Amino acid sequence: MSKKWFILSLSIAAILFWGGILQVFAQETGSEEFTLEEITVTAQKREENQQKVAIAMEVISGEELAATAKMDVDEILASLSNVVINYSEDGMRIGIRGLTNTDGVFNSLTISNPVVAVNLDGAYDRSSSAGQNLFDVERVEVLYGPQSTMYASNSPGGIVNVVTAAPKTDKYSSSASLEYGNYNLFTAQGMVNAPIVTDKLAMRLAVQMQKRDSYISGPNQTGEDNKSARLKTLYQPTDDFSATVTVNWSKKIHAGFFGSGVIPFDYQDGHWYSSPPGPPGQALAEDGEVTDPWTATSDSAAAAYSGNQVTKSITGDIDWNTGIGSLSIVPNYSVSDSDNVGTQTDMMLGFTYTQYSKMESEQKGVEARMTSSEDFLFKWILGINYYQSKSSRTSTADDSRVTDSYSEVTDDTKAAFVNITYPFTDKFRGNGGLRYSDAKAQSVGGLFGVSNAPEFNRPDYKLGIEYDLAENSMLYANYATSYRVNAFRTGIPPERAKTYTVGAKNRFMDNKLQLNGAAYYYDYQNVQVQASGMRSDTGVYEDEVVDPDGNPVDLNENGVYGEHTLIIDAFGPGGYEDPWTQFQYGAFRTIGVDVSADYIISSRDKVNLSVTYLNSEWTDCKINGYLKSASGGNYWAGDGLDYGGLTRTFSPKWTATSSYEHNFVLGSFGTLVPHVDLIYKTHYVLSFLPSEYPVNYQESYYIVDGNMTFSHSSGTWTFNSYIKNATNYAAKTMYGMGGMSITNPRTYGAVLFIRF
Repeated sequence: MSKKWFILSLSIAAILFWGGILQVFAQETGSEEFTLEEITVTAQKREENQQKVAIAMEVISGEELAATAKMDVDEILASLSNVVINYSEDGMRIGIRGLTNTDGVFNSLTISNPVVAVNLDGAYDRSSSAGQNLFDVERVEVLYGPQSTMYASNSPGGIVNVVTAAPKTDKYSSSASLEYGNYNLFTAQGMVNAPIVTDKLAMRLAVQMQKRDSYISGPNQTGEDNKSARLKTLYQPTDDFSATVTVNWSKKIHAGFFGSGVIPFDYQDGHWYSSPPGPPGQALAEDGEVTDPWTATSDSAAAAYSGNQVTKSITGDIDWNTGIGSLSIVPNYSVSDSDNVGTQTDMMLGFTYTQYSKMESEQKGVEARMTSSEDFLFKWILGINYYQSKSSRTSTADDSRVTDSYSEVTDDTKAAFVNITYPFTDKFRGNGGLRYSDAKAQSVGGLFGVSNAPEFNRPDYKLGIEYDLAENSMLYANYATSYRVNAFRTGIPPERAKTYTVGAKNRFMDNKLQLNGAAYYYDYQNVQVQASGMRSDTGVYEDEVVDPDGNPVDLNENGVYGEHTLIIDAFGPGGYEDPWTQFQYGAFRTIGVDVSADYIISSRDKVNLSVTYLNSEWTDCKINGYLKSASGGNYWAGDGLDYGGLTRTFSPKWTATSSYEHNFVLGSFGTLVPHVDLIYKTHYVLSFLPSEYPVNYQESYYIVDGNMTFSHSSGTWTFNSYIKNATNYAAKTMYGMGGMSITNPRTYGAVLFIRF
């Protein structure tokens, strides 16, 4: 047995016996008044105790978000041990358990469905900006692994559910908060909850504005200026019927969709690197010592892009208890427009021009489902969903030498699904899910003209078991499949995932200690790889190339085969003359273990520790290279690169997070709660090419966050001070095409929150 399989088997065995062993200790503890709270989630489209749901998940409450002043999904998820956030030109990408989107972009457009999807109040959002600038949030649920048989999106890595606060029909309430921090950060929020008809009709209005300077130093850098509003209306004439309508509006002024990249570097206390003037794949050149990692590249400073994005959406949620089950209908519609302007320089001719770009997106969908009643023999859910999106980019310039362009990506998915959980005994349950999908995607414009992903119309399914060791201890195991389509090239098959998970959820010591864990194995096929940049650094000699049958060739066409003659130098013809060979696909597998513990030491002390082991590597990923003679002859297969056995990008082997808080009771004044978080990740790489080392290498690092919250005894106001990234460490979140992005620098501030 290999070492990797031994580790996985040992982890599974530990989880299976975990509950039984610790139950012995649970019997010896006495009862006290302080316990962990019970968290209600809607991960399976019904309200359930988080610890009773056979899905590995984390839940972050709105109170936690307020205390840490975190409003963006990337900041919120960064504290989870098995999550890695990376970025590209199209925005944020979430990775869970080694599954992340590393696709390229299509003229700044997202070309494939996210590996980890974000849902806002039940509505799926395909865009990379989903989950940004959150406010008035009740909780965030993070579900690990494929959830295809339950959700509108086929997202192999998992789902992030953002649930905003609902209107209350029984009482009037309002609140406001003011925040100020470094980088001239200023945030103001307000909320009003107003019953219109007591116990039947209510409205909740929440608004927010936020401004700050850019984190990146350099000329022409644009900060953030965001304004958002949300109006939720709840109509509940009876206990069996309710309808909620949510309207969202936001306006963002930012650095444009090209963003503000920093100068690439190897280590924070190391050296900057510059891209050579040669072809892709040529080694980077060391270029001075790093003085400030958050320094803009000359390209991003010259581009001076600024953007203005307006997003509007409306979502409905109709729930009707019919007696035989609960019928839910969730329609949604959203549009987004982004205008961007900036200066660009033609790399070949050297002239500068102003470019105007407009991005537009439209998303619409609906889900209808029926959920079994609580007293039915078994749990079931049956539903259908439909989703359609279209995003486009139009670019024009003030110089006739620059060609106008138009690009478009569309996505169309229809699905029907069913899920059943059947109790064979009072402790043992089986569950299964089936989803049949019809998915199509297309891109228009750019290098390939019109590209259609192969239509996907086949089932995904899930099979699992659950067993209650005790009242507060559960074991579960499941097998689930999922897929993901790509719109960038005709002929690339959908990505396919097969996942195996064994987990345990436990509470001991009279609900003072929570221990959850899971071991998993993922088999991922047809993962799309962009192989550009594979051209030779030092040139190709004729005797290094053979034809498809292994025979010597005469690429320079002088009548002599297999000479040791330089055919293609670093700046000559060749490389990827055939653009179709740039996009290929391979397979990888992921083995991992997640363990988390929450422990209330006393009525005033709480500690958390989470550890993730991740082993994610390519099992089949040989990227074929092609060469072409200078006279325009045939294409000949080169050696290519074989990544089999190498670790995947954005896959740190070990991650650990821990937190501690203490509650100081200040008599009649109130309470003071200091809280500290520590995040540690081992090293990982950000891109494939060996020539990009060490710039594409992220060393092991740790980050410390902290906050302190004073709550007045009256409950009417709180004051919170915080610091994020106290060590001021610049962790790399993207590297490619000579550009780099990094995490935010050290930020600190204070928030005053008042309830009226």
